[in-house]
Amino acid sequence: MAAIILQQAPWQLVNCGVQYIELDEITQTYGNDIVHGFCTRKGGISQGSYNSLNCCITSKDNIVDIITNIAMVQAAFCQDITDDYGDYYPNQSKAYELVLKVTQQTHSNIVIEVDDPHLDTTSLEADALVTRLPGILLGVQTADCTPILLYDWKNKIIASIHAGWKGAFSGIIQNTINVIGRMKGDAKATIAMVGPNIAMHHYEVSDDFYQQFMAEDRGNLEFFSRKFGEHYYFDLRGYCIKQLIDNGIMVHNIHNLALDTYSNEDLFFSCRRARQEAKVHGNETAIFGGQLSVIGMQASG
Repeated sequence: MAAIILQQAPWQLVNCGVQYIELDEITQTYGNDIVHGFCTRKGGISQGSYNSLNCCITSKDNIVDIITNIAMVQAAFCQDITDDYGDYYPNQSKAYELVLKVTQQTHSNIVIEVDDPHLDTTSLEADALVTRLPGILLGVQTADCTPILLYDWKNKIIASIHAGWKGAFSGIIQNTINVIGRMKGDAKATIAMVGPNIAMHHYEVSDDFYQQFMAEDRGNLEFFSRKFGEHYYFDLRGYCIKQLIDNGIMVHNIHNLALDTYSNEDLFFSCRRARQEAKVHGNETAIFGGQLSVIGMQASG
């Protein structure tokens, strides 16, 4: 099967206290039903290497700053109001309330359905959240891995997925779509937004990594490139998109935000970039934060 190449989805930067990226078509088509955004690293209060919107709870940043940053993200999506022309009026009276749900991400294939608005997910280990409850904002933290946001517009179900190579390889995308199906959702009516992650030409992997994917499916060869005598490079984005398609998401419903976290240092945190910089400077520990991506169904307040 030939590789599927998706064009870059039109997007815009939104500055509403914090800074995040919205996909134009999603906002125009589904803006009355959902809010969504892929946060950048701008608009928070963290300092130094964590400057400034660090939302990674497991980083060694000041915990008060992290919690404040996360609260700022939640507040931004509660307060944004758009008019018919898409102009933003931040900091107005809240049009709706959204409660943010995040998990302890472990690169697993575990999915949690949020069926109780009072469920505290912060201590639960999982890499995807699914809900049909309005007023819930689902969040996923990344720093090179792929954030994926799903919306079944027909059955009003949303999901957030943290898809690193381990989670994607072990079935986090498939499991999430299966949970939506068990909730009487429809993959063919589901919109998928694939957010910023590390680009292929920056994602060098080992021979063992390559062999692991080849053992699973020889068709995975399309997600690797290699120059003579060098290591392999892995197309995490392409692999995730193939997983979406293989599990019933229609190609025309996939919105591809192909921004590279590694090279866009001004916009994004990057685990791989931080580790390589630490190695160059002889440091044993890489210091980096993470950005949040969120999706929520609006509930009148």
